[in-house]
Amino acid sequence: MKRVMLPLLLLASLQAPAVRAEVKAGLGLGSRVNGVEGGSCKAGLCRISGGSDAGRNRFHRLSRFDTRGAIQGVEIQSDGIRNLVLGVTAAEGSFIDKSVSLTAPAHLFLLSPGGIQLMPGGTFLQVPQLTLSTATQLHFPGGIFDVFSTPKADLSPLSGDPFSGRLGLRGALTGEDRPWIRMDGIRIDVEESLLVDAPQGRIDITASQLSASNADGDGGSIALTADLIKVGADSQLLATGQRNGGEVLVGGSWQNSDDTVRQAVQTWMQPGSLVDASSTGEGKGGTVVIWSDLNNPSGGTVAEGTFLATGGPLGGDGGRVETSGAMLIAKPKRVDVSSVDGLAGEWLLDPFNITIGNSTGNIGEVTDPSNTNGRLFESSLSPSIVGINEILSALGSSTDVRILTSGTSSEGGNITWEAGENTNIC
Repeated sequence: MKRVMLPLLLLASLQAPAVRAEVKAGLGLGSRVNGVEGGSCKAGLCRISGGSDAGRNRFHRLSRFDTRGAIQGVEIQSDGIRNLVLGVTAAEGSFIDKSVSLTAPAHLFLLSPGGIQLMPGGTFLQVPQLTLSTATQLHFPGGIFDVFSTPKADLSPLSGDPFSGRLGLRGALTGEDRPWIRMDGIRIDVEESLLVDAPQGRIDITASQLSASNADGDGGSIALTADLIKVGADSQLLATGQRNGGEVLVGGSWQNSDDTVRQAVQTWMQPGSLVDASSTGEGKGGTVVIWSDLNNPSGGTVAEGTFLATGGPLGGDGGRVETSGAMLIAKPKRVDVSSVDGLAGEWLLDPFNITIGNSTGNIGEVTDPSNTNGRLFESSLSPSIVGINEILSALGSSTDVRILTSGTSSEGGNITWEAGENTNIC
């Protein structure tokens, strides 16, 4: 069996010894809970106010952010600011199963280096742009906000917008435990953008819906970035638009063309998962990327879900879907970038070596959360493989299928047809 493994990576389980629901303000930035600086809330509606302002930004530090139990919800004062940065120092991370709402729309940055767990009931209101990250720092043109240590006196230069993606979100907790973001049975709707980011860590999404869809204009953007990313059955990543479709990036950007997007080592879109960046009216289909680092031969991508980026039913070109990785298993249920009245879109596959056929092999999930090898799956399929039926189905919907290979180390960039399979595809 070919073992697809990652470098040493230990992941935090996020399991606290007991439920201790509490939202508690940390010290040093003037954060208030229910009107008290350094205060605490264990039941009812927890109101966060105060904090420290710098230009268009407001900074808070919380020592606990756990809404389980008798807490009914969290309301954060955000009037008059553009970016709300909430740093959580709790070693066990953040637990959210109630609504988190802002008093006025703002980009909410929730930085919780100990991890983030979202459970049924956990959602965000009045948040058109949302960043959930386990990074320890947020970088700005004028300096750095550190979740644990930046004092109020050092915030004044941090008056502009932070750098995007991995250029802004940096650092991870060191030691035996590494960060984990888990979403189980939740729904998040944003108008513009959602970034879920776990530097050197892991993201697991189960039976959840993440949406940046727009019923009146262009679809928004969703990005999932971490070393390990798993999107399970009954999970949906939606960025549809009444005009143009949006963008969904899982583990990387199109051909790694955006240096703000962190690359994954292993990405697994499991059967029953759905990604949709289609136009729902008149407009172009968007972009879907399922990616892992092509330069990391110990990683890989498994694409078994449904991936859609169709042109609008009233007209518009089809979009584009990429499924790439040094080791790639591309057996999606459906890939559709078709167009009713426009140009067909593209499905791009980019591994090293690849076999085109219908070989069956075992993709084994690594279920031990304490495994020291830090991997999602092991596969007996070697080299990479794309199903012949999946290609034929895509071609039947007027999709252009493009396969690239890149030779490296022991692999020469070969494309192999399995004996006995239909080769009349061109």
